[in-house]
Amino acid sequence: MRSVGIFDALEAAERGNRAIRPGAPREQRAAIAVDMAGRLINMNASATRIVGRKLDQIKGLPIRDAIAAPDLRELVVEALLCAEPVSRQVVLADGRQVRVLAWAEELCDGDELVVGAVVVLTPSVTI
Repeated sequence: MRSVGIFDALEAAERGNRAIRPGAPREQRAAIAVDMAGRLINMNASATRIVGRKLDQIKGLPIRDAIAAPDLRELVVEALLCAEPVSRQVVLADGRQVRVLAWAEELCDGDELVVGAVVVLTPSVTI
């Protein structure tokens, strides 16, 4: 399985959606990268905290199996399917309720071929 540079993916997603001005500092924005089959291929430390599981435990799993918290899982799947950002109150893996803004951007390889997507999650509270 190919490793995706999550910070490169996060920067690409933020560049791709200039209309979004996340209020949370970069280190609190979660980024989850999935391949074309919907399997989790990488995530940053904030995503690990939000999801409540370590990358090595869930890497390669379908996103529906990788994220245990139903509200968060549904938000990530919706962001992958929608062309617009989505925002909703969700219950995180640790039981906290927070409002989260989510959007997805295509993830391309060095040849500009689409290899998946990156979902950026911006919680309205500090994680």
